[in-house]
Amino acid sequence: MENDHNKKRIQVIIGELTLGEPVPDQPTEGHAQPNPRVVRWSKTHRIEEVPIPGFRDKTLRTSGETLWHLEIITRTLRKTTTALMFSIVNDPGPYYIQTAPMSLWMYLVDGSGEQVEGEDDDIYLWNLRFTECRD
Repeated sequence: MENDHNKKRIQVIIGELTLGEPVPDQPTEGHAQPNPRVVRWSKTHRIEEVPIPGFRDKTLRTSGETLWHLEIITRTLRKTTTALMFSIVNDPGPYYIQTAPMSLWMYLVDGSGEQVEGEDDDIYLWNLRFTECRD
């Protein structure tokens, strides 16, 4: 019987790393790799405020199409997944990133991994920030 948790899961994929593996039916199968805790897409538009003496200020859009930014916060639970995440943090990419709302080629801007006190040596909490690749 398939876990109810597996029915609605859409995996997040960063290059060769897949997050969001199905939860094992038997606990003896080891840790599953969970989906990220946070997947945050954002876009910042450049809008300039122009003061007009004696009148109401004007706004001026100073950018055409801007780039997407993505933040992913996740945990790795296995030695192989943690090693792959270290290799991703070591190389800015670009990586093809697939999430539920969209998929894009992106560069890694910043990445950090933290081993939390009291957890196994292979368990890390990761914070990754990406910017859309537009070379």
